Amino acid sequence: MVGINTTAVLIPARMGSSRLPGKPLIKLGGKAMIQRVYDECIKSKLDTYVLTDDWAIAEVMKTI
Repeated sequence: MVGINTTAVLIPARMGSSRLPGKPLIKLGGKAMIQRVYDECIKSKLDTYVLTDDWAIAEVMKTI
């Protein structure tokens, strides 16, 4: 629709980090880091999306 501003939260998640490979799936207190980030972002009530090119991250996000 023309004239309506929309804001969304976009969370980039990639496995190939050079400093900490696999970072999004590292478990913190029994939850993957990406799930913890997502859970905090949805509290904003904004549309929230995880952007990834990795199937393992996509599979984790399907369970949320």
